Amino acid sequence: MALVFACAFAPCANAQETEIEAEARELTRLRMEFAESRIALQKMRVHYRNCLDQSARDDFEQFIAKEANSNGVIGLHLTRLKESVPVMQPEGRPSPLRLQQLHIEGGGGFYGMHRLLRRIAFYGEFVPDEFATLMLTAGKGAVSFDALVVQACWDESAEISHTPPPPGITVFEAEIATYRVELQEVRSARTTVTQLADRFQPMRLVNALAVVDRDWSPDTVLISEVHFAPRKLTMHGVALGESARSAVVASFRRPGLEETRIDWSVVGACHAFSATTSLGDVPSAKIDPLSKTIFDQRTSEFCNAR
Repeated sequence: MALVFACAFAPCANAQETEIEAEARELTRLRMEFAESRIALQKMRVHYRNCLDQSARDDFEQFIAKEANSNGVIGLHLTRLKESVPVMQPEGRPSPLRLQQLHIEGGGGFYGMHRLLRRIAFYGEFVPDEFATLMLTAGKGAVSFDALVVQACWDESAEISHTPPPPGITVFEAEIATYRVELQEVRSARTTVTQLADRFQPMRLVNALAVVDRDWSPDTVLISEVHFAPRKLTMHGVALGESARSAVVASFRRPGLEETRIDWSVVGACHAFSATTSLGDVPSAKIDPLSKTIFDQRTSEFCNAR
């Protein structure tokens, strides 16, 4: 009778052992995935400076000042915004990244100013940066610019949170629940860092400005203002004659200039335009320093004098 009773409980013992083994395997898998994901996240870290490293911001500002001087940009004024902005993850938690902001103002010839913008974009190869906003305004024989540049840095204090497991569960269940939460947080952080790197493409703006300068310099097209905020680029100007109008339309059909809208109106002998386009992967283009400048504040006088 005792033997029968003992054998009756054998399947329960085996089932219990199988469940424990399954939990152990799941815990091992989660530990390995968490370790691998955490290592992958730390590898991303090498592309960013520590947010507390003030020397990194000093280096960037000195670089801009040097480039502005060598390219004939005058009236350079740099204003460091003290508070950095956290880059949020989809679930609303701060990621390991923060954005440091630098306000840049200056002026000069369009070629020199464009060279400065290109050098700032090139700096992003070493420390990820982007033009958060940019405004170019034609003046008397010069172009003034007002830009807000953001640089991404790594916040060492943004640690993975440790959410306590719910009460009344086994040790295995508690560890599994904890690792699942922390693994999801690491994955979310990796996704956020990857998306930011994909979004930071400052050379798109630089190339777009070069494209329209190359296309419009031979024709009678003048620009008075340019506004940019990722990924929208808006230009205000005038075109004199059918050839100039065609050049404007053709430029905004080039690769990387997407979802363009052009509004036309008559101004004297010209057609004024306001064009807005979304920047994609704009192919590289260069500006001819000897070409006619396309920036001129006297668009109204130019058109009414014809």
